[in-house]
Amino acid sequence: MTRRHHTTVPLALGLLAAMFAAGSPATAYVVNGKWKTTNVPYYVNPSNLDVSTSAAVAAVQYSADAWSSQSETSFRFVYGGTISATSFDYDQKVYVIFRSSGSDGNALATTYYWSIGGEMTDADIIMWDSQVTFFTGSSGCSGGWYIEDVGTHEFGHALGLGHTGVSGATMTSGQAGCSTYKRTLEGDDIAGVESLYPPANTNLMPPRAPTGVKMISRVLGPGGPTGLSLSGVGGRLPGEAAPAELTVRREGPVPVQARRRA
Repeated sequence: MTRRHHTTVPLALGLLAAMFAAGSPATAYVVNGKWKTTNVPYYVNPSNLDVSTSAAVAAVQYSADAWSSQSETSFRFVYGGTISATSFDYDQKVYVIFRSSGSDGNALATTYYWSIGGEMTDADIIMWDSQVTFFTGSSGCSGGWYIEDVGTHEFGHALGLGHTGVSGATMTSGQAGCSTYKRTLEGDDIAGVESLYPPANTNLMPPRAPTGVKMISRVLGPGGPTGLSLSGVGGRLPGEAAPAELTVRREGPVPVQARRRA
């Protein structure tokens, strides 16, 4: 079993602009994996330092629903209710948790996901509330980020998409604080999710192989965060024990032994 995660870290806008200076391809979505089912439940621990729990739940629900409401995909994230859990492990349940303590380096949000042979089996999203001030809605933000925009990007990872090279798309690896464009899917995002999970009763082309687009992030110095970058690396949740080895069996006489990669 493979375990990976994508992190959100502060990034200077000047560096972000340099990333896109050479121009972006018309379609460059990247596939990291795919769920076997098209209805994946998720659960939210909305306790946080910045907004009411009801506002946090509504913002997370918007983020999850954006992928099905703004495209023709057959895939759905299904809200399963609130939880009290503050940590996660491989349990084949999608959790969204606001962490008011601890950190993942300079990350603002982290999506962890597990897969076996390209089939996703679990995903969890950590919003590092200890690192950043979160807001909801579309006004009143100052020196922070909207949950709707960070969350929509993170749910994109949770359904199987990586970073795209198309500037302005939800799945790009950078975003300025307090901006609101990532909550709205662009053509590249829609093409990616519909390629993974085609609309019902249609015969679309299978998902593309990864394009090789790689976004590299660098952390700001003392000036403080002015933007976001998301970059995929291997690892486990900081402060938690290394996961145990798992043996996963599929149909057929040969067992498949899988490890979560630390």
